Amino acid sequence: MDKKQIEMDEQEISLVDILKMIWKYRWFILVFTLVITLIGFCVFYYMDFMKKDTASDQYSITINMPQISYEFYQNFKLNINYDFNNKFLTNNFGVNSIRIYSKEIKSEPYKVADFPVNSLQIDIFFNKNQDGKALDNLNSYLKDIIFRSNVMETVSLLKPPSSIYSSQSQFSQENPAMLYLFFTELYKNIDYIFSLNNRNIQKNYELINDYINNLKLDNSYLIYAKKIFQNILEKQFLAINTMQFVTLQIATEKTSYKSLIKKIIIIFIASIFLSIFLIFIIDFFKNNWKEIVKP
Repeated sequence: MDKKQIEMDEQEISLVDILKMIWKYRWFILVFTLVITLIGFCVFYYMDFMKKDTASDQYSITINMPQISYEFYQNFKLNINYDFNNKFLTNNFGVNSIRIYSKEIKSEPYKVADFPVNSLQIDIFFNKNQDGKALDNLNSYLKDIIFRSNVMETVSLLKPPSSIYSSQSQFSQENPAMLYLFFTELYKNIDYIFSLNNRNIQKNYELINDYINNLKLDNSYLIYAKKIFQNILEKQFLAINTMQFVTLQIATEKTSYKSLIKKIIIIFIASIFLSIFLIFIIDFFKNNWKEIVKP
């Protein structure tokens, strides 16, 4: 007989033997595959859906503001990250993770040249489902952070004399160092007020306003600078306190179901091959156990 024909016959016999083996242990393969697939389904269903109620409630908040500077962005992000790292956001709002970025800029890390922008995006993962009241409280918190960041940036911008009095020639002949010291002291004291962590825009505005009103100033241009700052402070408070954020819940149910189905199909196919492998091992030990255990 031709050598190739012999090899083909041996291969045909081996395939027949394999099919016979599979048929012989068909119930084992069926039960094993179904059990493993069911276990896999339960595990992944729990991971993808049961935990979703406690760890995958995601919202995207868009803050639209004209001319968001790099300094504002850094200050805003620093304050929120500080509160998140100190568990304030987790303990008070149930925030699991938070990311702050701008869709107008292609990639991080951001540079000064990337700014100004007109909006910031905040992606938030909560550790439980949130109702409207909880989101309103979070929005109030964000308004306070924006207010604090705006105020600190305003004081920094007002510190150089030319930023206030570029159109007031009568003040350009006065002592600019006194003005610089005034806003430096103002920055320090407002920063202290914010460090009290009221985290309430109304309360912080009232504290700053009371502090400014109680300043005793004798110099005319410092009094004028004080009025300018109070006017800016009031406008910022009113604008930010009435600000409306665009809040969207990010749905993940469809992608989760697709992902679950793919995982179950993979487990089903893998368990079939595993069961076939096991039946050969079982059959081998079943037919040769005497020789194996023989001393």
